[in-house]
Parts: sequence; C-alpha cells; structure tokens
Amino acid sequence: MGEPGGNSLIALLVYGKITAKAAAAYSTGLSAQQRSATAVSEARGEIRQLLESRGSVYGSTCRTCRAVRNAMTEYAGFADLAHAFDLKSSALAARATLECALERRETRGCHNRSDYPEADVALQVNLVRSGPGHIVREPIATAPQEISHRMHDVSQAGKLVE
Repeated sequence: MGEPGGNSLIALLVYGKITAKAAAAYSTGLSAQQRSATAVSEARGEIRQLLESRGSVYGSTCRTCRAVRNAMTEYAGFADLAHAFDLKSSALAARATLECALERRETRGCHNRSDYPEADVALQVNLVRSGPGHIVREPIATAPQEISHRMHDVSQAGKLVE
C-alpha cells in the first residue's frame, strides 16, 4: 500500500524516521571513500588565498560580492523580500496539502479519515494540485528493483490518531 506524498505531515515524520534508520543501518555496511588529504589541503589554501587577498582580482571580487550583498540587504529590502516569498510558498504548500487531503476520500497510510475508513484502490495515486480547485491524479511510479526488494508494509494498528 503506497503512502500519498504530501497529504500527511505526520506521515513524513513517521516514515522519514523509519527510512532514515534503515538508510543508516545500510550505510554502516558500506566501505568509506577516503578523500585525498592533498586535494582538501589545496582547496583550503585556495579559499584562504581568496579571503586574504588584498588588491588582487580575487580579493577585489570577494569585496565586490560582499558590497553588493550588503547594499541589496540594506537598500533593496532583500531580506524582507526573501521572507515574503518564503511565507507565500509556505502558504501555497499548506493550501495544496489541505486540498489534496480533502480530495483523498479514503484512509491510506497515516492519512486517516473516519468518514472514509477504508482504502480505495482508485485512489492509489498521487494527488497533485495544479491550481485553485484543480487536482490531478498521477500514477505512482513503480519502485526500481534494487529498492523494491527492501520494502515492506508497516502495520498501522494502534498508531493512528484522528
């Protein structure tokens, strides 16, 4: 049974934690790739040279970038503009999540509805909001073979609260 992405914030937390633990357990068995100490040292030296340069092209570029950033922040309201866009996108994401949750007239995964207690095979899709009041049903892609054999159902018994 698939979990509809974005329809339940608690599902993201619950299944995210389960996935993270599985990924951590899997990755501990992998061999680590060592970074070249020489390459790391050279990169640090280049950064240090850029930051400490006085009068060179690099130093001039860094000072110009800082000056532009500071001028935009102080005179163009760049920080306020960024916050406004962040707030607008958060409100849009919240609206899309709520509209799709209302459209999902079933109980699936952590999306629990007492008015529709059973899963509906026709709703085993991703619901995508593509504008006010316009929700598109997109098929769920099949998991690649290298991942699907690791997947298993997680019991929902006693875990849902409405």
